Amino acid sequence: MSGERTATVITVQGFDLSVARGKLQGKRVSKLDTGVLTHKGGGSIEVVGSIAYIAGGMGLRLVDVSDPTKPTKLAKVNTGVLSHAGAGTVAVHGAIAFVAGGLGLAVVDVSDPRAAKRIAKLETGVLCHNSGGHVLVNASPAHGKGTLLYVTGGLGVAVVDANNPLKPVRLANIDTGVLSHDGAGHSALAGNYLFVAGGLGLAVLDVSDPRAPKKVASVDTTVGTHMGGNHVVLHGSLAYVAGGLGLAVIDVSDPLAPAKVGIVNTGVLAHNSGGHAYVVGVHLLVAGGLGLCILDIAEEPAAPKKLRTVDTGVFSHDGGGSVAFGMERYAFCAGGLGLAAVELFEGAWVEVEGVAVSSIEGK
Repeated sequence: MSGERTATVITVQGFDLSVARGKLQGKRVSKLDTGVLTHKGGGSIEVVGSIAYIAGGMGLRLVDVSDPTKPTKLAKVNTGVLSHAGAGTVAVHGAIAFVAGGLGLAVVDVSDPRAAKRIAKLETGVLCHNSGGHVLVNASPAHGKGTLLYVTGGLGVAVVDANNPLKPVRLANIDTGVLSHDGAGHSALAGNYLFVAGGLGLAVLDVSDPRAPKKVASVDTTVGTHMGGNHVVLHGSLAYVAGGLGLAVIDVSDPLAPAKVGIVNTGVLAHNSGGHAYVVGVHLLVAGGLGLCILDIAEEPAAPKKLRTVDTGVFSHDGGGSVAFGMERYAFCAGGLGLAAVELFEGAWVEVEGVAVSSIEGK
């Protein structure tokens, strides 16, 4: 019966949750030319509430996605740090957006989405023109050091004190041994450990002392390429690493001894552009130069099951792209050819302990 839903009990972060798995849609419902994306550089996207923040080779664009079928362009910001070939990434914290690109780190005031403006810029020492960069915000009160940024580029990782957004201060740089000039990289944080994915593998850094980060482990993922780099997302004791040669599953239960446990052929990843991964409840989204792949990680997280692929119409072989989840059931994809909104499932979604899961509905 069309639209039928069945309730399934799973465990997420130690909690038993009744999850209604709505009918999988996986269909594009809109496409927008943002005016900031380039074929070679691809793009980065983060969705906060009803606003999408998109970084591309020609700047930062804010988009109103309150109606995903009709996204509307808002402010465009010349960050001064993005390059056509490498694009960059954006991370939003409160009313501030941090943008890392081949030319540095920019701080943008986004308190007014229609009049966003750059308020600061910093040379990190790790970014290079060809590969752009990635920025991760750590504002957890647990570390007691305010707002820290981890900026990953082709030359390493920089730790930045961003407690004063008007005057960010670089605290330290470290060479990870896994990053390449052309492919840059990406990072994810778990406690005091920063996992850094690049074209040459996955490195683990101890960042308990922001002024003296140190590399404690690394593993060859076998999916990275020098040109495309890698992308990592953490899920429990696993790290999913998307690279130009596939999706690698890494056991990181012991951060000092990460071990590869499998590889999945998603069918959407391309050598030149690497990939991007995002976990939504019991599903893993992987974006690459050939499209968007939706995988099931409910029953066997270490062996993701490929469900279907979607031609977003916005990814390019050379630039790839990225994906973010928002507005209850949509995947927003940013690539060299624009912004696409893909309806993932029917029904509403809720947040439980920080994990997005579908709401409970019987048949």
